[in-house]
Amino acid sequence: MAVNEFIKKFSNEIYATKNDVIREMKTPLVDGIWSQVIEYRKAFYETLTLTNYDSTRFSVCLTPNISKKINNFERKLISILNKYSKLQRNFANEYFKNKTYKKILRYIARKYKIDIQDTVLDGIIDGTITFNLPADQTIIQRYYSCLQDIEENYLQDIDENTLGNFYSKLMGTDDLTEYYRKTDTNKYNGYSIGRLKIGVAPQNIENSVNQLIRFINYDNQSLIVKAVSTFYYIYYIRPFENYSEEIALLMLKKVLAYNDISSVAALLSFEALLENKDELEGKIADCQKYYDLTYLINYVLDKIEPLTDRIADDIVESQNVTIKKELYQADPEPISEQKEPIFESGAQTTAIPTIEKAFIEKEPLTSEELRGEPIQEGVFEPIHEEKVQEVTQEPAEEKEETVAPVLEEVQEHVETIEEPKQEEKDISVGRTEEEIKAYEDLVKPVQPTLNGSEKVNFAQNIAISNVPTGLTEDEATRLEEHLMEMNPNLSHGQAYFYARHCTIGMYYTVDQYKKCVGCAYETARSSMNNLVLLGYYKKELLKKKFVYLPVKRN
Repeated sequence: MAVNEFIKKFSNEIYATKNDVIREMKTPLVDGIWSQVIEYRKAFYETLTLTNYDSTRFSVCLTPNISKKINNFERKLISILNKYSKLQRNFANEYFKNKTYKKILRYIARKYKIDIQDTVLDGIIDGTITFNLPADQTIIQRYYSCLQDIEENYLQDIDENTLGNFYSKLMGTDDLTEYYRKTDTNKYNGYSIGRLKIGVAPQNIENSVNQLIRFINYDNQSLIVKAVSTFYYIYYIRPFENYSEEIALLMLKKVLAYNDISSVAALLSFEALLENKDELEGKIADCQKYYDLTYLINYVLDKIEPLTDRIADDIVESQNVTIKKELYQADPEPISEQKEPIFESGAQTTAIPTIEKAFIEKEPLTSEELRGEPIQEGVFEPIHEEKVQEVTQEPAEEKEETVAPVLEEVQEHVETIEEPKQEEKDISVGRTEEEIKAYEDLVKPVQPTLNGSEKVNFAQNIAISNVPTGLTEDEATRLEEHLMEMNPNLSHGQAYFYARHCTIGMYYTVDQYKKCVGCAYETARSSMNNLVLLGYYKKELLKKKFVYLPVKRN
C-alpha cells in the first residue's frame, strides 16, 4: 500500500491516533507517516469555541468519510422521527415507548449495579409507581422524569437553567441548597497515551458552562458535532457534585431534541455509552491529548448507529403488533334474543305461563295467580294434549308437543279481546275486568334490553337539547395531521389531544389530557401549559383548579 493510501486510511477509515498508526504499521518508527497524517488533516480541521483546561481550543476534523458518516447518521435520525410520528397515538405508540424506555433504564440500572424487575420498570414508565421505591432504585425513576421532560419540552430554550433542572430532578428536590460543585475533584486516570483530566477547578465551572451554552445556541456546526461536543464538555468539566455523567447524556439528547429531532431524541439509546467507561474515557483522553473531538464523535457513531437501526426496527414491530391486535381482536358476542321458557325450574318460572294455563283451562284465577306467583313450587306442568285440543279444536297428532303453538293460540285470543270476531271465542266471558287487565299486561310482548331486563317506556326530557359532539375520528385525524404540518412546535400528543378537544365554550382539564394520551400527570400538565403558550387554549382558575378553554383560531 502506498504511503498516500496509508495517510488517507488513518484519517478516513479509522481516524487513528499515533499509537494506532504504530500498531497498524507494526513499528514504532512512524514519525514521518504521522506528520503527513497531521498535514493531510489540516485541510479539514474546524476550530470550535470550546476550550480545554489549558485554554487551548478544540477542533473537529471533517474529512470526506467522517462528514459522510455524520450526514448519514443525521439522515437516519430524521427517518426515525418520520416513522415515529406516524405511529398511532394508542397501543403502537405506547408499546414502542415502553419497550425503548425499558432498554434505556436498564443501562442506568447496570451503571449502578441495580437489580430491578420488569414489573417495576413498567410501573415507573406508566406512572403507576410514583413512591415507595427502594432507595437504590429512585435514580431510575428520576432519570426517567428527565427523559419525559426532554420528550415533552423539546422546544424549550437551552440555558443554564436546563442543567439545573436536570440536576434537581436527579437529586429529587426542587430546592437545591447548593448548585455548582464546590470541591476540587480532578481525576487522573493513567492511559498509555497520557493522563485523563476530568473536572475543572470549581472557580472555573460557571465560566465553562456559559461557554458551552453559547456554543450550543450560536455555533453553526452540524447537529451531531454539536450534540457530542456537549456530551464531552459536561463529562469533562463535571459541573455538579453528582450525576454529571447522566447530565452529559441528557444534554446530548436535549441538543438533538432542540435541533430538529424533537421528542424522539429522548428514546435514542445513547446511555449505552456508559456500558464500557474505560473505553469511553480512553476516547475522551485522546480528545484531550490532541485537542480533537473527532475521536469521540467517531466512537459515538460507531457505538450508537447499530442501536439506532434497532430503534427503527422496533417502530416497525410496534406497527405490526398493532395490526395483529386489530385483526385478531375477538368480535363482540351477539345479543341473544329473549325466548319464552318451555320447561323451567320453579325459581325461573315466570307468571305468564301460569295465567295462560288458567285461561286455557277456563278456571277462575286466584289471587296468587294474579300476582304472578307459580301455581306450585318446582317445575310447572306442561299443558296436556286434551286441553290443547279444547282450545285449538284440532287433533293432537297434528300438533307438536310444545307450548309454542299454544302460546300462539293464546296471542290470537288476546287479539280477539282488542278486535272481537264472531267466529272466535271471547275470553272475557266469565272474567272480571281485573283478571282481563292482568292477563293483557302479562302477555304483552317484552322488549329486551342489553342486560336482559324489560324496557321501561317513558318520556325523556333533558335540559340541553343540542349536545355538542365535536369532530368525528376521521376529521380529528385530519386536523391532527394539519396541526403537525402547520406548527412544528406541537408534540404528537398535544396535536392528538387538541384535535379532539377544541370545541369553543367547553372546559378541559389536565386529567382529561392524561386519560386521553395515556401519560403521567406531570407530562399532561406541561403539555397543556405548552398549548396555552402556543395560543391554542386559555388557562383560567376555577375553584382552585385550572381549566383550559379553546381559543378561536383561523
